[in-house]
Amino acid sequence: MLLVIALFASFGSHDALAGDGPIVVAKFQGAKEKSIRELVIQLLRADGYDVVSDADSPNLNPQGGDAEFIEAAKKGGYRAFILGSTELDAKSWATSITVREGKSGKTIGSIVIESGWYPGLQKALKQRLMSHISGPLSTAEAPDKETAKAAPVVVEEPKAAPPPPKEEPKAEPKQEPAEEQPEAEEKEQSTNESVELDESPTPTTKKRDPFNNLELDAGGLFVQRAWVISDSLSGTLDGPISPTHDASMMGIRVGAVIYPIGFFSKSFMRHVGIEGTFLRSLYGQTPLLGQQGESDSRDTVFQEYTASLRGRIPAGPVQIGIFGGIGAQSLTLAGEKIIAALPDANYKFFRAGVDLAVPFSKALSAKAGFAYRATYTLGKDPGQVEGPDWFPNARGKAIELLIQGDYAFSKTWALRLGGFMSRYALAFNPDATEVRLAARRKDPAPPVAGGAVDLYAGGTITAVLTLQ
Repeated sequence: MLLVIALFASFGSHDALAGDGPIVVAKFQGAKEKSIRELVIQLLRADGYDVVSDADSPNLNPQGGDAEFIEAAKKGGYRAFILGSTELDAKSWATSITVREGKSGKTIGSIVIESGWYPGLQKALKQRLMSHISGPLSTAEAPDKETAKAAPVVVEEPKAAPPPPKEEPKAEPKQEPAEEQPEAEEKEQSTNESVELDESPTPTTKKRDPFNNLELDAGGLFVQRAWVISDSLSGTLDGPISPTHDASMMGIRVGAVIYPIGFFSKSFMRHVGIEGTFLRSLYGQTPLLGQQGESDSRDTVFQEYTASLRGRIPAGPVQIGIFGGIGAQSLTLAGEKIIAALPDANYKFFRAGVDLAVPFSKALSAKAGFAYRATYTLGKDPGQVEGPDWFPNARGKAIELLIQGDYAFSKTWALRLGGFMSRYALAFNPDATEVRLAARRKDPAPPVAGGAVDLYAGGTITAVLTLQ
């Protein structure tokens, strides 16, 4: 009888502790797992929760079943387990927090907190985490730790068994967790379906490849061209060699970047792609200075295309791009060219460079880039820079700069504002012997100048279509 009373007393004291017990914050997964886990522990302790120390914390499998968490909770009397994972893509940080009850092992609460950068994620965790998980934690219960002790007590009760037949039903419920585990497992399996349904949206949205595999953009273009000759000499042509010419042009831009392997593979090769751009003016005018000082204006056509091999290097939220390829750029004036030192351009070049893309939020991102152009021709046809009537020995090189900002209306569509510049430095390398021979023959002197700077600067506004 005393043994039964003691047994009831022990059960009563355990029931009084229902809902008590420490909380285990398991090892987090993903980016910044240590610092984010430490922040979660600080927030829990600041709210008065008893958190198990790292030395006493059990080793858990975050993908384990309910039974695994129940077993761990029985050994330590843990009320709840908190699991976390942080996914990082090109536009955001996202931390998923899951609360599992110790008594049932089931998921009783979850939340996903996102931000465009890591300090913002920390701030969002401080502001939102506890208000979302305090409810599930307040209802969480620790499992009965007495199931292991109840067995030896019942074994020693053969003599006391006849008197307390009425009390046996009370003892049996206390042994239900050990004896009726199949039924518990059936309940767990039936509820697992709803748990999986609750948790599935997080992995499908956060484990997707965050990189764009196709990007198309098209829109308007504005270009201002400035041509400046250095060390010019007048009187060598049928008209003055004016040192400076400007042209304003408007047109279109079309661009494409594709990473073909990214559509069907997650290997490293999905970061290797190809890109191309095409720019062309639809309206352009170049003002010229005539022989008698009168002004003139010529229709002007600007055109450029590039084709490159591109690689991208993920560096946290930042994306580094490396590219190299070929290109051509031309500028053609209508009418005769001999009246002024303004030959047509037909530059062909190799190019290589690097750019850096930085997301500021889910909607806003920016990119800046630099490239070097090594020209292998400036145009050798009549009327072009290296043509026989201009500077056959000319050589050139160039640099290009790019800056652009994107505002995304959705995962597929965005508006892009861009600015660009390409600056060519040309050395004409005039042949002094040809000048002397022309003078002896009393022929018109060939063009004589040290070189020129050919600058193109402008902006674009385009619509962008992206696919992952």
